[in-house]
Amino acid sequence: VGADVIINKTRWDGAVQHWFDAGATLAQYRTMVINHEVGHALGHIDNETPCGGNKQAAPLMQEQSMFLKECSPNTWPLDSELWSTFVGSEP
Repeated sequence: VGADVIINKTRWDGAVQHWFDAGATLAQYRTMVINHEVGHALGHIDNETPCGGNKQAAPLMQEQSMFLKECSPNTWPLDSELWSTFVGSEP
């Protein structure tokens, strides 16, 4: 919300069953949640990159806590989700 990153405690403590059913761990779920919510703080929106299906890695900004569709759990942004525009002063 705004500049704050808010995590659902119930899901932080236990993830969601479909995450475990897909073979992923609680530690991986927590990594995904932090990265996903920080993605929002950086301006990304949910589901801006469609799921590729066929057990491909789910886009980070897919609402993986809600569904995986036919994708595999994923904790980090896909290349297609990375912004390439440099923001800030040149090093």
